[in-house]
Amino acid sequence: NAQRQKYEKTNAAYSTLSTLVEDLKKAADALRTSTGFKVFTVTSSDNSVAAATAASSAATGSHTLVVSNIAQAHKIAADGVATEATTIAAGPGSFSFQVGSGAVQTVSVDATTTLADLKNSINGLNAGVTATIVNDGTGANPYRLVLTSNSTGASNAVTITQNDTSLLFSTTIQSAQDASFKVDGFTYTRSSNTVSDVISGV
Repeated sequence: NAQRQKYEKTNAAYSTLSTLVEDLKKAADALRTSTGFKVFTVTSSDNSVAAATAASSAATGSHTLVVSNIAQAHKIAADGVATEATTIAAGPGSFSFQVGSGAVQTVSVDATTTLADLKNSINGLNAGVTATIVNDGTGANPYRLVLTSNSTGASNAVTITQNDTSLLFSTTIQSAQDASFKVDGFTYTRSSNTVSDVISGV
């Protein structure tokens, strides 16, 4: 039994050694090419302002970033109705909208179309706008249709081009806005908050 235990410990030691050698091999494999040595990390002095990652093409350096505005998606809301099941059209017609300079998107409405029906029809287009219904908790008509552009930036504003419903979109919840910022004193604007073409490799 003592001899057996001795062999078992030796076997376990060899097994552990084998695992460690395999780990070393994998680490060495990662360094077989020059790209294995070009691994950079980015540190931000304030992660609530910006975070970044670096590719192997990045150069070592330090940069100053000042953010004036972040990019925002356009968001508008219609005046309220009593319930989600409230009909919002008097007869046959259409509701059309456009995101930026994109194609005009259209859904049909009629005297049976409810607020919920219109929301579902808009979302069914998958056309760059998300429709939601919110209860603002006020008055007798608290249910409001909200249209939000799926893309940020001033060029992606939502425009209603045809409205054969009783809904009036009189509230802008959030304006379409580009990101504006400075890197090392140079000023930039971008439609997105993810930027990869200012600092090479970052």
